[in-house]
Amino acid sequence: DVAEKLVAVLQRTPDGARLDWRIDIPAGTRVALDPADLSEALGALAENAARHARSRVALSARAQEGQVLLGVTDDGPGIPPERRTALRARHGHADETGTGLGLAIAAEIAEAAGGRLTLSDADPGLTATLALPSPGAPG
Repeated sequence: DVAEKLVAVLQRTPDGARLDWRIDIPAGTRVALDPADLSEALGALAENAARHARSRVALSARAQEGQVLLGVTDDGPGIPPERRTALRARHGHADETGTGLGLAIAAEIAEAAGGRLTLSDADPGLTATLALPSPGAPG
C-alpha cells in the first residue's frame, strides 16, 4: 500500500510524470517499521530515483533471512562506488538538484529499525535497497 501511494503522488510531479513506474511487491508484504517512517524512507529513495532516472523506476520487495529487502531501481547514470558512502551522510550530493538529505534520512530510518541502506549498480542505473526486519523477526 505504501509503495502504491508513493508512486501515485510522484506521478503527479514533473519528474515522476515522465517515467514508467513499476511495482513488484507481493501483496501482504510487511516490515517491522511504522508506516509513516516507511513512507518517509521509501519516499526519499523514490524521489531520488525519479530525479535521476532516464525513463523508468521500479520498486520491488523480497524476503530474505528475517528481513524484507525493498529495492528502488532507476535507469539513470548511477553513482560511482567511491561516492556512495559520502552520499549517505546528510547534505551529500550527487549533483546540484537536491538537498542531499534523502539517502541520509532513509539510512537513518533503516538503521533505527535494525536495518540498513545499501546502494548497488543496476544495469543501467542504481538500486537503493532498504533491508528492514520482517514483523516477528528476532531483534
